[in-house]
Amino acid sequence: MASSWFQQLPTKQKLGPPPIPDHYNVDYSYFDSYIKPNDGSKMSSLMSRSMIEDDSSEEDVDPRSVIPSVYFRENFSIRDPNVFDRVNEDIPFILLQEKLSYYLDLAELRIDSHVQKKEELIYSSLSHMKVLDDKIKHALESVQSIRNNIDNIDSLYVRNTTNILKYQKRINDMRLAIEMMKKISEINKMVPTIKNLANNGQFTDALEMIEMISDVIERQLNGIESLNKMKDNLKRFRRKVLKKMIAYFYMESFSFNAENMPVKGSEYGFVVPILYKEDKLIVALQYYRNRRIKSISEIITNGNEIESFAAGTMDLNDGIFIVQIKNTYQKLLEYCNSAKAVNSFLHELFDDIKIKEESNDILSSVCEQIQSLCGVVIQKKLSKGIEISVDNFSEIVAATQSFINVLSDITGKPSTTLRTILFNSTLKYFDDFHSHVLFAMQQMIEQDLWETVPIDAAFKSYFNAIIAEDKNIELETIDEEPSQYFTINEHRFQLINSSLMLSKHIYDYLVLVKKVPILYTYLPNKIGEIFQSLNDNIY
Repeated sequence: MASSWFQQLPTKQKLGPPPIPDHYNVDYSYFDSYIKPNDGSKMSSLMSRSMIEDDSSEEDVDPRSVIPSVYFRENFSIRDPNVFDRVNEDIPFILLQEKLSYYLDLAELRIDSHVQKKEELIYSSLSHMKVLDDKIKHALESVQSIRNNIDNIDSLYVRNTTNILKYQKRINDMRLAIEMMKKISEINKMVPTIKNLANNGQFTDALEMIEMISDVIERQLNGIESLNKMKDNLKRFRRKVLKKMIAYFYMESFSFNAENMPVKGSEYGFVVPILYKEDKLIVALQYYRNRRIKSISEIITNGNEIESFAAGTMDLNDGIFIVQIKNTYQKLLEYCNSAKAVNSFLHELFDDIKIKEESNDILSSVCEQIQSLCGVVIQKKLSKGIEISVDNFSEIVAATQSFINVLSDITGKPSTTLRTILFNSTLKYFDDFHSHVLFAMQQMIEQDLWETVPIDAAFKSYFNAIIAEDKNIELETIDEEPSQYFTINEHRFQLINSSLMLSKHIYDYLVLVKKVPILYTYLPNKIGEIFQSLNDNIY
């Protein structure tokens, strides 16, 4: 608070009498009105004893008329040679001394006369000054009393009012500090809640709480240094929550299928837009793709390297392999349906071309990975050739073909990779099968005795299946005794062992082609080669 005007008043001091004026510091002109000039005096008369003894005459003598003017100069100095010559006047020292004493007496007498004339005025002035000093002392005492009263008033009204304002401001500051402390305490209590929400999968609530706390710190608690660390912690919590949301995204995406589609109102439906807003959805999709492809590899190969696993299938029982491959196909289709469900949800949720392309690419890459790995396994297994029975072979091919068709429906694209591998493996199996038949026929012809043999009911069943017009290649159960003849359109034929074997092989071809329809195109050539081989060996 600025000083009051009364505080700037001079403090009470003890005053004494005024100093006596320096009467010797007087200019010679001051005596002009008291000293009468006497320019006609002579130095010889001044030196006479009678003048010295006559006091009354000396009082009337003007010292300036007797004393040389050199003595009245302001720069008078006996050391000055000119001044010294004027003072010395070339007279004896005794006479000079008397002369100077006379000058001094004249000056003192004139001064004393003047002082006597002013004595009454001086003492009257001193008396007045004493009275004035007493009045000044009394005035100072009154001023001090007034000052004390003003101090009391200032202390009672002004200072107290100022203090009240200060106290009120202090109270307001303390209330504000208390409110801030409460908010800080609430923030500290909310931090574990954020962790619990994130750990329990309530990511949107956790992010909202982080945003709320950050807003309170920024708007209401800004400038508090102790909260700088809290700001850093909130940023770190936010990054952790986003990482958990990414993990939640790709883990939750695994659970979807054609029947269980993601919906907008679910936690998953809230997480996806947040990841998109935070520019983390592409990262989440990439995590999803990598984890899905890894899980595909694990389910196909049981965690082994694909080449070593495929090699292991060579020794696996065909029946067990068929069961395993069917189960694997079923599981892989669930994975594909899951990827398709995620893809459809993202297409419905966003118009962002980049997101759509990334989602489509994930679906394609997942299905392509499935085809590639399954193709390696199938190719390795079917490379056993005729060691696999026709029934097992056809069952493997049928299961794989069905898997390819469903996979194509899911992706909307032809499963070219797996289809090509299956086709090539089937042709190789057919070639091995054909080579085995040709070799068996050659052996039979070489060993055949060319004698007629009884024709049992099994042959009739094979032959009926071959010539059936509805092409329903099914064996008939004929409960008959073997006969020497085989009748066709009332014509009887006798057969040898090679003929019976040929019919059996042709039937096997027809069964294989029926179970694996893609071989129909190649069947005529194979049958032709059999007859050609038969002719070559007979003739």
